[in-house]
Amino acid sequence: PLITRADYPRIAHSGGVKGRGDKTINPVALRTQKSIADAFLSLLQETDYGTITIANICRNAHIVRKTFYNNYQSKDHL
Repeated sequence: PLITRADYPRIAHSGGVKGRGDKTINPVALRTQKSIADAFLSLLQETDYGTITIANICRNAHIVRKTFYNNYQSKDHL
């Protein structure tokens, strides 16, 4: 489920949002994934897919590579 800004107060007080099954979705992870996706899409507007590196994505998303790999296996999985 897509999380909106209106959901943030509820998330903060409940410790997370129930996702598929009974797993709780971490709101920090959702923000990180959105940041990564936004950085990737921004890079796609500037350059070709083949020239985009994980380092470029991480730099634009203001994250470290380990955070990227905690969320995705490669740029193909974005």
